[in-house]
Amino acid sequence: MTALRPSDDPRGANPAGLRARRLAAAASPGQDTRARAAGSLLAGVLALALAGRAQEAPTVLPVADAAAATVGVLFAQGFDDDPEDRAGLAAVLAAARLAQGRRAAGELLASGAKVGADYAIVFAVVGPDQRGDAAAFVRALFDDGAALDDDALELAIARAALAADDAEHLYPGDVLRTRARRRLGGGAPFARPPAGHARACSALTPAEVRAALAARAPARVAALGAVDPAWTRALAAATAAAAPCPPRGQAACTARWRQRAMTEDRSERADSPYVAAAVAAPVRSERAIFAVAAEVARARAFRQLRLRGRELFARAPFLKWSWLEADPIAVFFRRGADPVQVLPGERGRATVADELAATRGELESLLDDLRRRAPTQDELEAAREALRGRLLLPAPGGEAAWSEEPATYPGRIQVLLLRAHHDVDVARSATVTAAQVQATLAAALAEERVSWHAVVPRPRDGLGYPRR
Repeated sequence: MTALRPSDDPRGANPAGLRARRLAAAASPGQDTRARAAGSLLAGVLALALAGRAQEAPTVLPVADAAAATVGVLFAQGFDDDPEDRAGLAAVLAAARLAQGRRAAGELLASGAKVGADYAIVFAVVGPDQRGDAAAFVRALFDDGAALDDDALELAIARAALAADDAEHLYPGDVLRTRARRRLGGGAPFARPPAGHARACSALTPAEVRAALAARAPARVAALGAVDPAWTRALAAATAAAAPCPPRGQAACTARWRQRAMTEDRSERADSPYVAAAVAAPVRSERAIFAVAAEVARARAFRQLRLRGRELFARAPFLKWSWLEADPIAVFFRRGADPVQVLPGERGRATVADELAATRGELESLLDDLRRRAPTQDELEAAREALRGRLLLPAPGGEAAWSEEPATYPGRIQVLLLRAHHDVDVARSATVTAAQVQATLAAALAEERVSWHAVVPRPRDGLGYPRR
């Protein structure tokens, strides 16, 4: 994923207008005090958490015949780590760090950032002879933001706020995840929209962003591709300002859950109902089993339900859960059938309510099948192979099928960093049995543990649904 530059964003904000609003906000008394307090609090928390720990060395993974190299830095602050009144700050910090890295480096083949619940990854892809540029890029990620003008930070704030608003209100899949996180999360930090709150994010100021950038950040550094031991030394020197970054990914649903009525959100943009069934994912020690079970569930969903064509655009795949992401909840999605034109005088077409009930029935049928029917040996092997294909990396110096295509490097550096950050050991999946998968799915998908949610289009004259 290559991040958009300001000129690439078709919905780009007006920097001049943003600056005017921010200057007015900055003039309010106490703003500088708030920024200093935020930076001091973050620095104090980090100092206590990291006392006595040494900075770990960068991970460098040489790949034979690699056509390029990629460097990535994982900062241990994501959307769920942001304070409630600044939810979305992690995305702004990632954008600001990326801007600093681009300024400091030479010509990059690609660069970008990805923000998750408890991390933000900033990466760059360079040619095999650009070790110096890669080191300069990484070093700049730890700068205090003094080189970034207010307009650049205002634009980063506006984009993060827009993305948060889209996740909470626009994309059906994210809207459903927002409802599920709120219900299943209880008082946990993840009981908020997946990309923060637009209002809280838009209230951020450049001074607050700089204060957060100046705090010593826990970070994990890695490089792979056309790299050698000299890369390790260069990256170690470039990341001297990084604080240690112990593994995380322990967020879990702890509140007792009993089934309640399905939530419904009306949408002006959706033309068919979307239904979601959300459940709590097992705790960390059982996630290898659940990872295999999730692959079994995805494969059955593709066979039994089949895509209707627009689910991925709506961010509503059959199953949203990732071992790499250490997601505390898993969400199953199903989109309803396409609407059809109702001719004058025609009868017998189904209503939105009818289609909603039919769509939920399809998802209930899938969940019931997963509870009752243990995976076959073929399903089990296919699930393990799918996991290995996504999560395995070549041994140091080993060959890789993707090594000649630099476009694949950003995804691989994210795998390398997230496996360490969330303690993902792919080898554990090899010992998972069919009985363990069935028992895990039966417990996780028990009817009283499923939280149901829907996004429903508003009824429209002249449109109906096939009767089924």
